[in-house]
Amino acid sequence: RGRKPPNAEDVRYLQSLSLLKLNRSEEARAKLGELENDYASSDARASAHASIADSYYYEGNFDLAYESYEETLARYPASDQTPYVLSRLEELSSKLNRPKEAEIYKARLLKDYPQSQEVKNFPPRAVPLRQIALEENVFYTVQVGSFSKQRNAQGLVNKLLHGRYDA
Repeated sequence: RGRKPPNAEDVRYLQSLSLLKLNRSEEARAKLGELENDYASSDARASAHASIADSYYYEGNFDLAYESYEETLARYPASDQTPYVLSRLEELSSKLNRPKEAEIYKARLLKDYPQSQEVKNFPPRAVPLRQIALEENVFYTVQVGSFSKQRNAQGLVNKLLHGRYDA
């Protein structure tokens, strides 16, 4: 009693994403704000804060999204979310008719993160699946998630790999 289960933050994060999908953005942002305060790692806190910005972005509130992404960058300047946040700020700068800011964010992204997924051509080309012949070994797969954001999917892949699952 009184102790959190080991994956409590992960469950709360997934709950907040579910709330976003149900158009309950205010509740989701409140939960993400709590998570930002509860997470131990700076990268996890940055992810929660970037998700708050994402909630504004997907609502079409680009001004608040821009402010929130800038706040994420100010609070967590060297997190694993930085390339993603810079790319969003570059995109939003263009949408909000701020060409100078767009160039600054784009230049920083290209200079500091040339190998990031945000800089590379995205999305990656689809690889066609091949049909398995009956003679081949049978194997099974389980889908453990479905995401609208690549970084969320990659986060789950990393957790599964860390847990020694073939992901």
